[in-house]
Amino acid sequence: MSRIAFALAALLAGCTAGEPTSFGVNLRIESAGLPADQRAQIVSGRLRVTGDSPTPFETTLKNIGGAIGSGELRVHYIPGTHTGRLVMTFDALDANGASLASGASDPIDLVDGKAVPSTITLGAALPDLGTSDAGDAGPLVDLGAPPDLSLLRCAELINCLNLCQSQTCVDQCSMAATATAASLFNTVEACIGTICGVDAVDGGADGGADGGAGPCSGAGAQSQACTDCSYEAQTGTSSTGMTQQPCMPDASSSYCGKCVDPLVACSNDQ
Repeated sequence: MSRIAFALAALLAGCTAGEPTSFGVNLRIESAGLPADQRAQIVSGRLRVTGDSPTPFETTLKNIGGAIGSGELRVHYIPGTHTGRLVMTFDALDANGASLASGASDPIDLVDGKAVPSTITLGAALPDLGTSDAGDAGPLVDLGAPPDLSLLRCAELINCLNLCQSQTCVDQCSMAATATAASLFNTVEACIGTICGVDAVDGGADGGADGGAGPCSGAGAQSQACTDCSYEAQTGTSSTGMTQQPCMPDASSSYCGKCVDPLVACSNDQ
């Protein structure tokens, strides 16, 4: 199942202090031990997860040069399965796709409803065993501005924006998107802004009346409640029956599924 739902949640809740506490793996990929000239050549990475559903799950993280150059890349990975044990491997790639450094995590025991930490320390590249077509990317990544981009679809636009820490980066991603992608993304963003910001249709889930201030309004944009609302609005089942993973972190929240329909439309933009 696609993990695209969680990408947009990171965009709207990316200012929350500290690492994510919601279900998943807070993965740190340590590159400080690599020579500086080697780190400077790394532009992307291939993350492979054994034990997830489907297994193995594989995805490429693009535009990671800034984080790798600083000595550490952080990823919040949300598995398709909520129980069991995972093992992660990571290959750091140059502009030609050649592996410059690799590493593997210790076994990771998942805890449903909680984030668990893991670390991969990059060293000499492992033999290239090939790639798979396991599915779309969905890890949440905090990085700097991307380099050259062109004709991004809606899901790609979300992933691009998740890499941003500056308005310049946001502008570059937006200009690289197709008109359709931009329109679909704006619909998803507006939905979450309405549901979690204005609190127009939550049925008083935050303890207030409909139309009152939602968890992401004002200073609440920095809160865990805002992060949770962003996730809940993008997961669960919509009023039309569309489903995007089980609603989380609170399956009983009335925010669940409110923005699943526009999110599915976004992920179907090919």
